[in-house]
Amino acid sequence: MPTKFAFRQTFPIAAILAAMLLAAGCVSKPPDLPPQQSPEPARKTLKIAYFNEQSFTKEYGNTFKKFNPNVDIEIIPMVQTSGGKTVFLENAAILEKKPDIVYGPTLITDTNKAGKLVDLSGLVKQDNFDLGQFAENALEAIRDTTDGRLVALSPSFQTAALFYNKKIFDRLGLPYPAGGMSWQSMMSLAKSISRDEGGKRLYGLQNYSTPTSFASSYIAGMGVSMYSSNQPEAKFTSDAFQTAFGEAVNAFRSGAFYLPPEEPVKTKEDSLSRSKFIIGEAAMMISTPSLFAALREAPGVSGVPAVDYDIVVEPVSPSGSSFLVADLFGIMKDSPNMQVAWEFLKFVTGQEMAAELIKTKPGVLSIRKDAITAIDGHKLDPFYAKKPKPISISTLSPELARKLNDMVTEEFTHMLYERKSVTDGLKQLQQRAQIAIHEDSPAAKSK
Repeated sequence: MPTKFAFRQTFPIAAILAAMLLAAGCVSKPPDLPPQQSPEPARKTLKIAYFNEQSFTKEYGNTFKKFNPNVDIEIIPMVQTSGGKTVFLENAAILEKKPDIVYGPTLITDTNKAGKLVDLSGLVKQDNFDLGQFAENALEAIRDTTDGRLVALSPSFQTAALFYNKKIFDRLGLPYPAGGMSWQSMMSLAKSISRDEGGKRLYGLQNYSTPTSFASSYIAGMGVSMYSSNQPEAKFTSDAFQTAFGEAVNAFRSGAFYLPPEEPVKTKEDSLSRSKFIIGEAAMMISTPSLFAALREAPGVSGVPAVDYDIVVEPVSPSGSSFLVADLFGIMKDSPNMQVAWEFLKFVTGQEMAAELIKTKPGVLSIRKDAITAIDGHKLDPFYAKKPKPISISTLSPELARKLNDMVTEEFTHMLYERKSVTDGLKQLQQRAQIAIHEDSPAAKSK
């Protein structure tokens, strides 16, 4: 056929001609093609149940995005603000939105009991993920929360230590505080320090939390509970509770514990004047690691003398220490993005995130053993040395728990600031609490 014949005859001639022209420089060299690039990794979206988007972005999201640009995070809010109050959403409403990852002790506990969380042991084995890089007491606390199974991980833990002013103890001729003393011993020590010095009050102890919260901590430290463990019943008028709370109130009123003015802080000067440990007017302070930064920055910002201090383990309590692992993340079994979710858990518990925690969440510490071991020359052993506090998941409904907490805060405040006697205040608190508990009971709701 003509076409075939023509093809056979012309092909060699054309090839030879092209070669000759190229050798003679008459044909330009084909332009270099850009190197082939590997295709962009597919974008993934992780749905994470967290307090709100703003707090997640600040605490974890910005750092995660820097190292994982192809993973988008969609936050399913766990709280909403209504009428100026923050309200936690019901777990069922959160789970309806199908999160890949859930957060927090309550949600982790509920989903674990329902068998909805991935057992991470298989993923740990698959990736040879080294659990030995984490503090043993942190892992113990995590497993205690989840019935001994590893269905969650946390990048951090919350705790406090006892900071003390060495110069005050030296001036008074007192030995430095012993780590892990009882709350009774701490009370006695604070009382022995409290005094007037040249018209100024020297306080024994300041606490980082509110006076009502610290009073609650002291009561728990004495082994006394507000409610019965087996059924919702208030115990505010029990002999043990009245004794423990009375001791706390007397300590605040005498100056053994610092009781700040009730009015809110309005200026920086006002805030500084209430920071008794920082300005050298309190000998001891129970605080989180966030106090390191405040002590470091105060002399330059406010001109107060630097405090010569050290730290020891906080007072021990029958109910456990303040060591708490609450920033728990777990993966839902029905997640379509299980591998990406696992990569997220590995990242937030990794070295990069540990390095950022001191900036994004200064009140907590990394659970990693290879994270920072000292701040401003002070070893962090007193923070890591404690046994974990078991996370107690309340059997009260969220609404009842909020009501009771508001009642306790209100009545404790009245008694601390001497608007009510301890006897009358606790009696009224008992009555109000019991009414609220009864109204929340299934029998009352069914009427």
